Amino acid sequence: SLSAVEGHPGQLTHPGLLFFGKLNDTITKYEVFELPIFILMGVIGGLLGAVFVAINMRLMVFRMKHIKKKWVKLLEALSVGFLTATCGMLSIYTLDYCRDYTEASPKFA
Repeated sequence: SLSAVEGHPGQLTHPGLLFFGKLNDTITKYEVFELPIFILMGVIGGLLGAVFVAINMRLMVFRMKHIKKKWVKLLEALSVGFLTATCGMLSIYTLDYCRDYTEASPKFA
């Protein structure tokens, strides 16, 4: 790879490879041995995405067959919106993970 040509074999964050801005080197070093972990994460994400698409298609077919009236469609949309908002608000209140923005944000030079 280009990192070996530049004298840094196996170092995937050498500045000549890709440039995503100036970041702190102590936190952003990636090595070759980490690639299988990232590949596994990608495979798992792809499989979960395929499962989501399959479930969504079955749900769509069910909705097309059984939900025909306009007021039922409206009720479904309102129910999904209410459930989503409720889950979001409950997670904010129960997790209590809020911090001051200035302290939580990383410093990029």
